[in-house]
Amino acid sequence: MRANIIDKAIILSRTDYGEKDRLITVLTPNHGKLRAIAKSVRSSKSRLAGGIELFAENELGLVEGRGDLYTVTHSRMKRYFGDIARDLDRSMYAYECLKAINKLAPDHAGGDYYDDLSKLFAALSEDKVPFMQIKIWYGLKLLETMGASPNLITGPDGKKLTAGESYQYDFDKHCFYNASEGAYGADHIKTLRHLSTASQPKEIVGLDEKLAGSAEHLVTLEVKNHLS
Repeated sequence: MRANIIDKAIILSRTDYGEKDRLITVLTPNHGKLRAIAKSVRSSKSRLAGGIELFAENELGLVEGRGDLYTVTHSRMKRYFGDIARDLDRSMYAYECLKAINKLAPDHAGGDYYDDLSKLFAALSEDKVPFMQIKIWYGLKLLETMGASPNLITGPDGKKLTAGESYQYDFDKHCFYNASEGAYGADHIKTLRHLSTASQPKEIVGLDEKLAGSAEHLVTLEVKNHLS
């Protein structure tokens, strides 16, 4: 008997197929990453098109087909984060995150990436939290879900990181280490700790833009390091 699924879904990628169909890859919280075909979705009379939009949280009905390809039986948009597309930097970042999740999540797995991705889209769309702080938060959450969180407590020698010291970051050991002219200090580490424990993107009021920029750059490099 073919399996029937109803689940929330975020579209990771979609590709036109044939004259009217579309192949989609979706992330669901309960069934992980799935691949499906939405038949006749590019027809003007299709009832499926509105529920397979990018930058949206949808509800999909899927029926198991041959191999790993499901067929979309119904779709409904639940939340639309369309304001992301109004800002080029935010929309490009959102696309990058979709590609990263598509790469990271195996078929039928990866549902633990779903909630943070949904929260990311909400934050990017609402424009209430500074963009760099959103990127720091999501990068840290992505690393956490990958099981690759940076050590923000101790250095490579096991000693606690302390205020008043200068640090560099070791991308091989994924921790800070003492350096007399290091680029990072206690404020950087405090910022990373604060955002790493936040359940959703939040603004650190009064955070220096230069400090946020260097923290965001570090997290971005760490994510790329694990994706490569």
